[in-house]
Amino acid sequence: MHTLAARLMTDYPDSRVWLLTGDLGAGKTTLVQGLAQTLQSEDLVSSPTFSLVQPYLLPGEQWLYHLDLYRLDSLEEALEIGIEEYLDSGSWCVIEWPDLIRPLWLDGYLHLSIQILDNGCREITAQLTSNTL
Repeated sequence: MHTLAARLMTDYPDSRVWLLTGDLGAGKTTLVQGLAQTLQSEDLVSSPTFSLVQPYLLPGEQWLYHLDLYRLDSLEEALEIGIEEYLDSGSWCVIEWPDLIRPLWLDGYLHLSIQILDNGCREITAQLTSNTL
C-alpha cells in the first residue's frame, strides 16, 4: 500500500482529493501513510476516526488533510466540521468513508475502492469522479 500511493500520484497527477472506500481493515489508513511518506511528511500517520480530521505538515508549509467520516451521520454534520474548506483548500485531502458527502464530489477527485479478497490480498479500483455519478 505504501508504494501504491507513489504510483497513484504518478498516474493521477492532478488529483489532490482522494476518496477511500473499503471495509474496516482494508488498508485505507495504510494507504494514507504511504501518501504522507511519499509527500515527505515527518508526522506519524494514524486513523482520525475519533478526531475526524488529522492534518499532516508537508515540506514547504503544505498540508495533507486526512479525514474519517465513519462516525458522522449526515451531510450536515460534514458541513459543520468544514468539509468544504478542506475540499477547496488546494491541499492534499484524503477522505475515508466519503459516501456521506457524495453530493460534494467534483470532477477529478480520485475514488479508490479497496476490497479484501478471500486470499487476503487487496483489490484496488481507481476511478476519477465525475458529476454524473
